[in-house]
Amino acid sequence: MPPPLARVLLLLLFTLFASVTPTSHALSPSPDRGDSPFAIRNPQSEIDLFLPLQARSGHLGAPDSLLISAFVPDGLASNDADEAFLLQNTGRNTLFLGGWQVTDGEGRITLPDLRVAPGARAWCAKEAAAFAQQWGFAPDCEYGADSDPAVPDASGRAPRLANTGDELQLLEPGGDVADAVVYAGGDSTVLGWTGPAVGYYQRNSRFARAGQVFYRLLDANDTNTAADWAQGNPDPARGRRAAYPGWDLYALSSPAQIVWETPPGAQLLAAPDNAYLAIRDMFASAQHSILLESYEFEHPGLVATLVERVQAGVEVRLLLEGAPSGGLSDDARWAAQQISEAGGLVHFMVNDVADAHDRYPYQHAKFAIIDGTTLLVSTENFKTTSMPPDASDGDTLGRRGYALILHDPNLAAHASVIFELDNDLAHADIFPWQPEHPKYGAPPAGYTPPTFVD
Repeated sequence: MPPPLARVLLLLLFTLFASVTPTSHALSPSPDRGDSPFAIRNPQSEIDLFLPLQARSGHLGAPDSLLISAFVPDGLASNDADEAFLLQNTGRNTLFLGGWQVTDGEGRITLPDLRVAPGARAWCAKEAAAFAQQWGFAPDCEYGADSDPAVPDASGRAPRLANTGDELQLLEPGGDVADAVVYAGGDSTVLGWTGPAVGYYQRNSRFARAGQVFYRLLDANDTNTAADWAQGNPDPARGRRAAYPGWDLYALSSPAQIVWETPPGAQLLAAPDNAYLAIRDMFASAQHSILLESYEFEHPGLVATLVERVQAGVEVRLLLEGAPSGGLSDDARWAAQQISEAGGLVHFMVNDVADAHDRYPYQHAKFAIIDGTTLLVSTENFKTTSMPPDASDGDTLGRRGYALILHDPNLAAHASVIFELDNDLAHADIFPWQPEHPKYGAPPAGYTPPTFVD
């Protein structure tokens, strides 16, 4: 059993880097976007990729092997225009998709001649524009309409995946079934599938059917059964889960693994006892950049520190939850106003602006990266209720929590990737602070800013 301090450190790191299981409509996460530092959307990509088990056990599969890796039957866009499926090359050779076909038993399309490297994946959507609206990047092909001239078109009669259940078959150029999946009320007797259909994962009402991404487990053999899929595998550690559009599944499917020859410098802080001054001083030490992602940020002392850093030429960017429990407070709007008007950037993750479907029920992370080398992970929001002025007499009042400051460029770099993926304006759920916006703007007239003495 690790000593108490080590257990706390491990817990804090797990809080930031562990895979996410959804609690609502929001692999962890999701099949990747195209511009991620770990992107796998581009079929010409040659980077390391997550593969099904048979493609990771020392050899890839047959020379030409293609699988259905994910699909979205019940899209979030009107008329399910963002319906889509994801194909993965699990073979040893580069594949050209021209001549391959996909059918739901009614419509059948022939794929365009995309080049897919071994291990790489390619998305094909009903309408590219609608898909990009939900995912933040364009698919590799579209089959229902020519909504984006830059995206290659499949030919033939478009499949229309029924929300209540259907079949999806992938056919080789010669017509043989290469792979199949049956979901919900679809016909489980189709060629290429065995056993009951894989169902939507709806353990409770928080797991919405609309937008749910069926995805193949990263460490599963292809058995052509429901157990291959996250929704259909009964193992609570590996299956019984869902993903939603915009999740960065393949980039963030595994926690960061760092081995230190020399342990980095670290500080473990206890809130409310001693967290504030150390966090304030850490922000004040920034010379180049501060990236901060939090559920709430309204601490006047920390606001003043960030404003001072912006004025000193430091890049300051924040991503905050747009609808915390109880609503976005006037103090939070004031904090965003101060930082934005000083020259910093403040974004909110939202679901109540045009065409926005938030990727997650809440943006609940609480971390910051200083100068790309120092990582702060906190259990607490940046508020005076958990980070009051430090008092040496033991009378400090506030919520119990912990924070870890870790001086390690590798973990800081990984956290920076998470921040950039979450904060990307290509996603419709990211909304910048705007002075006149009634919710994500300045506080109302007559508002009195909070007072705070260090």
